Amino acid sequence: KISPDIMCIIDYFSGIFPAYLDIPKIYIMHTPDTIDFLESYAIRVKKINSIAFQIKKNIEIKIMQNVDRVVVLNSFIEKYLRYKGLSHVIKIPNGIDADNFLNNGDNDYILYAGRFDWNKNVCSLVNVFAQIHKSYPSYRLYLVGAGPEEKKIRNLVNKMGIQSHVKIIPWLPRKKLMELMSKCSVFVLPSFFEVCPVVVLEAMASAKPVVARANMGTVDIIIHGENGYLYNNNEELREYLEKLLSDDNLREKIGRNARRVVEREYTFSKITDKYEELFYTLIKKYKNEA
Repeated sequence: KISPDIMCIIDYFSGIFPAYLDIPKIYIMHTPDTIDFLESYAIRVKKINSIAFQIKKNIEIKIMQNVDRVVVLNSFIEKYLRYKGLSHVIKIPNGIDADNFLNNGDNDYILYAGRFDWNKNVCSLVNVFAQIHKSYPSYRLYLVGAGPEEKKIRNLVNKMGIQSHVKIIPWLPRKKLMELMSKCSVFVLPSFFEVCPVVVLEAMASAKPVVARANMGTVDIIIHGENGYLYNNNEELREYLEKLLSDDNLREKIGRNARRVVEREYTFSKITDKYEELFYTLIKKYKNEA
């Protein structure tokens, strides 16, 4: 028998019954796949969600109504849930071990790392690179990952005639990816949708300039023009890539600013402090009410 001081629920199916226990409870929403405005996304990711979405949504609502705090990873979802009447929502983002990430120089390549699927939108990056590579012939594009769109990406690279400038790399061991990240010129994340992308934090901790598509997950992390660049279409992606590739000093400046932001807000230590404060607050509240 265990008697926890506090309970963290991270899954709505396993959290149904614990949500009704008489102890301090926190629900951490890592993947907001039952929120109304993301229904079409959830169905596209998993066809079963066309049937299961409403069921999962009802379960998650019940859990959120019965816990003491709902933790979300970005400001957009925090505001949305508050608008829906949940006043006990707070934002605590993802964190990383910044000490593991270094800047080991600039080896003249643009880096993407992640899944190859429709949401990650990698083909748009390939298209933009095809437009600019003749103006910046020394730069290459490294795509690290795997997924259902890999064949489509390879075909596009061949169609654009840029095979000699693009390297598609299968999933790497973590240390190998960190090493690759430490030597890139720019990191690009073209995803349509992100919650709180750890890979962006890792690139920033490596003191690299990040160019990311503006979405609910990236706008919380990147201050446009200060510690990275946010874009809304391929024309803007091209503009910011050209701006960075043509200016060594700018890349260094943006990279340094990015590293400072991670050290200030996104280290494991900083995130742990936020959870620890939350735990103590709720435990103290329950003891005072007992």
